[in-house]
Amino acid sequence: MPAIEGGFRSTFVYGNALYGLLGHAFPELFGVRWEEAVSTLFTGPLGFSSNSDDVALPYIGAGRARDIDTSAIAAAGGLAGSIDELARWLSIWTNEGCDAGGASLASSTHLVEALAPQIPAHAVSPLLLHGLAWLDIQQIACGLGWFLAHSQYAAHR
Repeated sequence: MPAIEGGFRSTFVYGNALYGLLGHAFPELFGVRWEEAVSTLFTGPLGFSSNSDDVALPYIGAGRARDIDTSAIAAAGGLAGSIDELARWLSIWTNEGCDAGGASLASSTHLVEALAPQIPAHAVSPLLLHGLAWLDIQQIACGLGWFLAHSQYAAHR
C-alpha cells in the first residue's frame, strides 16, 4: 500500500477497514453493539423500520455472497431506508436538528461539526466524484460522512 502523501489526516483516502474496526470495537468501547446504538439514538426516534433483507450483497465469482457477514463494513453504516424514512432524516438537517414534529434529535453544534470540512479531498479519485462536475473540485473536502464543496455556479445565480 502506498504511503499517504503528507501524512495522517492530510488528505482524504477512502476505505471501509477502519469502519470495520470500529464496528467490532464498538461494544468494548461503548457497552452496546453498533446496531443497538444506531437503533436507539437514530433510526428508532426517526421511525425507520429495520429492514435488512433488501440490501446490496457482494459478489464472489458469479454468485452473490449471502453467507458472508459484511455488516461491519457495510456502506452508510449498514443503514437502509425508504423515501419516507429518508425524508424524516432530511428533516433533521432542514429543521436545525429537530424532526418534523419538533423533537430534537441532534444539537445544532453537532450539525455544524458534521458539515464542517475535516480533511482536504481535492486529490480524491475522480471515480468517487463522477457526476459532480458542478462542484468546485479544488476546494472539496470531506466532512463527517460527506463530501463538501461549493458549487462553481453559485456566484452566477
